[in-house]
Amino acid sequence: MKVFFLSALTLSLFAAEPLPIGLFPAAYNAPAAIETEHRWFFDASFLYWYVQQEGMDLAITSTMETTGANVLLLAADSVPLFQSFQYSPAFRVGTGFRFGSDQWLLSADYTRLRQKTQTSSRAFASDLSPGTGVGEWVMTGWYLQTATSSGQSLAASQVNSKWVFGFDLFNLCLSRPYYEGYRLTLTPSFGLQGALIREQMHITARIMNATPPQQPVVSANLSQSWGLGPTGALQSQWLLGYGLRLEADCSASFLFTQYNKVSHREDPGNLGDTQVGASLSYYNCLRSLAQGGLGFGWSSYWKKPSYHFDFLATYDFTILWSQNMMRALVELNRVGIGLTPQNLYLHGLTFSSRFDF
Repeated sequence: MKVFFLSALTLSLFAAEPLPIGLFPAAYNAPAAIETEHRWFFDASFLYWYVQQEGMDLAITSTMETTGANVLLLAADSVPLFQSFQYSPAFRVGTGFRFGSDQWLLSADYTRLRQKTQTSSRAFASDLSPGTGVGEWVMTGWYLQTATSSGQSLAASQVNSKWVFGFDLFNLCLSRPYYEGYRLTLTPSFGLQGALIREQMHITARIMNATPPQQPVVSANLSQSWGLGPTGALQSQWLLGYGLRLEADCSASFLFTQYNKVSHREDPGNLGDTQVGASLSYYNCLRSLAQGGLGFGWSSYWKKPSYHFDFLATYDFTILWSQNMMRALVELNRVGIGLTPQNLYLHGLTFSSRFDF
């Protein structure tokens, strides 16, 4: 107990200063970098990721009563209609160089993902006796106008939508792999990250409750943004032997983001009305991004120290906070409660290969 107390007291005296020479045994985090003759590496990855965004509801079920005042009646258990999401192929490429001084690595990579999804649905009647009502989709947050005859939200018998998404991610990082024990290696890294995100949301609705309705009524939405900022990551590898390993990664970044253009245009629901629209240009803000993954890999030298091969399979998760500016712009103009964009999520399989020489 006395030895422990003295050691703790000694450490507290030097907590904010370098350790005095000779007071404690020396420790050194041995480098764990791959050592090849020319110190260069290239890597390529195939991604099969699922892309999903909040705030992408299109409509909810309703019924128009045809025996009385032709008003919309919400169902007791309404069913929402969402934009469809799916897995899509993507790729990542990168390169890097290992310095001779303490085995530091300078690396750069680029990720490219494109996706287009479509949704189509015809409304159905519910909660009324047969013959007393006609099923409709009540449009949610993608239209600013209302039906002029009733002041209610626009309602449609048929809804078709298309979401086009483009995502480009760039990283330039400095890292140093090292052993933290006999079987565990850690690779902290820090650097610069950039992102380009482009979205289009196109909705076509066959309106029923306007007087008289114009067909079709289209809501066209666009968002274009870029971001740049610092990023930090930590990669951990548990070495199983025979070149096999378990790997877990995590990273976070904070990006200064500019939305070059966010726009909304919708056709008038009533014949003779003018087009409705809203726009936002050069909106600056701070956006955060977090990533994580878990997987299994194998690596081996060939003609050491000339070449080294590495293969890795992971399941990755990415969250980009406050990305759905298209929906936020419509909500701001519709109810005036401020910009409240919702999140974007990506997750899926990543198969990577790396070649060091």
